[in-house]
Amino acid sequence: MLKIMLRSRRGRVAGLLCALLGAGVFPPASAQEYPSKAVTLIVPFPAGSPPEVEARFLAQFLSERSWKKPVVVEGRPGAGGVIAADYVVKSAPDGHTLLFVTAGITTFKIFTLNMTFDPAKDLAPVSLVTNAYGGLMINTMVPAKNLDEFVAYVKANSGKLNYGSAGRNTTMLIAEAFLRANGIRMTEIPYAGQIQYVTALMRNDVQMVNAGFNSTVKGQIDGGAPLRPILVAGERRSPLFPDVPTAAEKGWAIPGNSWNGMLAPASTPARVVDALAVEVSRYAAAPDMQKVAQGRGTELVSSTPAEFKRKLEADTRAWTEVANSVGIKPE
Repeated sequence: MLKIMLRSRRGRVAGLLCALLGAGVFPPASAQEYPSKAVTLIVPFPAGSPPEVEARFLAQFLSERSWKKPVVVEGRPGAGGVIAADYVVKSAPDGHTLLFVTAGITTFKIFTLNMTFDPAKDLAPVSLVTNAYGGLMINTMVPAKNLDEFVAYVKANSGKLNYGSAGRNTTMLIAEAFLRANGIRMTEIPYAGQIQYVTALMRNDVQMVNAGFNSTVKGQIDGGAPLRPILVAGERRSPLFPDVPTAAEKGWAIPGNSWNGMLAPASTPARVVDALAVEVSRYAAAPDMQKVAQGRGTELVSSTPAEFKRKLEADTRAWTEVANSVGIKPE
C-alpha cells in the first residue's frame, strides 16, 4: 500500500516560498498579476457532497486571505468525474479555472475506453489538499454487528443484496475488491454521489456503501441513523471510529480513496502552478483551518506539484491492479 510522506506544513510553506523566490519565477506584480480575475474551482460532485464542502473551505480561504478576489465553487457532476475534468482540460490554461478532485481522477482510463483526453498529460498537478478516512458502511437492519458477520450474511444471501456507488469510480472498485476478497456477490446500484447513496443506505434500498468517515456521518450515527461502519479502506484506522478494522489489517489490497487535490490545465505556466501550491500550503498550515477541518474529520495536507504527480501515478497503478483483479474493463 502506498504511504504518503508529507513534510511539516510550516516547513513546506517556507521551503516553497524560498525556492520560488530564489529561482526568480515570480515576475514583478505589475508585469503579470495572478489571479487577475475570479477563480473557479470545478468539482465533479453535486452541492453538499464531501468534496464540494472541502472545496468551499479552500475557496473561502483563497478568496479572503490569499487573493482578495472571488473564488467560485462550481459543481459539474457526471460520468464519474470525467465531465468536470474534460471541462477544465478545455479551459484557458491561465490558472483561473481549476479542478478539485478525488481519487476518481486516477481511474478514468480504467473505466473509459475512448477518452477524449489523458488526465496524466492534459492536467497539471498542483497539490494535495486533504486526507480523510472512509470505507464500508452497512444498514443496521442487516443482521450483522461487525465485518465478519456481514460477510457471512452476504454469503448466505448471495446475489440478493445491493451496494450503492457513485458510478464507475473508486467507490465501485473498493466495493468490488471487498466482495472479491471474500468470495461474495452483491448488485451495484449507481447514484449521483455520496449524499444520494448514503440516503439510499439509510432507507435500506442498498445494504452497503463506500463512504467518507467524517463528522457528518459520525453525527448521523450518534443521532440514531441506521448506519454501521465495518471496514476502513487503506491502512490507517479512523479516529472517529477507532474500533473499525482496516483493509490492510485483513490482508486485503484495498487502497484508501478519501483524499482531495487540485489540478490545472496542462499548459498552465509553472509560475502559476507553483504559486497555487504555495497558497494550498498556507491553507493547510493555518491553525484555525486545521482546527475546523479536524472537527469534520478531515486532515489538511499539501504537497509540491512533483509530489502530487507521483501520488497520482502511484494511485493509478494501485487502482489498475484492483480493477484487473476483479475483471473490470474499460467501456
